[in-house]
Amino acid sequence: MDDVGLLSLTDRARVLSLRLEPGEEQSRCLNMINTLLDNPAWPDLKIGGWLEHITTICILRGVTSIDTERNFTRPIKHAYYSRIGADIPLTCDVMKK
Repeated sequence: MDDVGLLSLTDRARVLSLRLEPGEEQSRCLNMINTLLDNPAWPDLKIGGWLEHITTICILRGVTSIDTERNFTRPIKHAYYSRIGADIPLTCDVMKK
């Protein structure tokens, strides 16, 4: 992932993580963010997995919602796809049948 995308997404993850109750869970999320920033050459799948783990914890703890995070991160991810020359994936509503 490029620096622009990584910094944007880790900044968001940090804001959310700091809203968690202080303790082991918050510390783990913040340590994960620092580790990601120390390893920007990791594959996108690994970086994305770690960021989604942090986001999921924050959703489960009521810090944010799926819709809020989808709306916040979509433009960041679409800009990244454009920078690397990838097509923007079609949006699908998994709740519609």
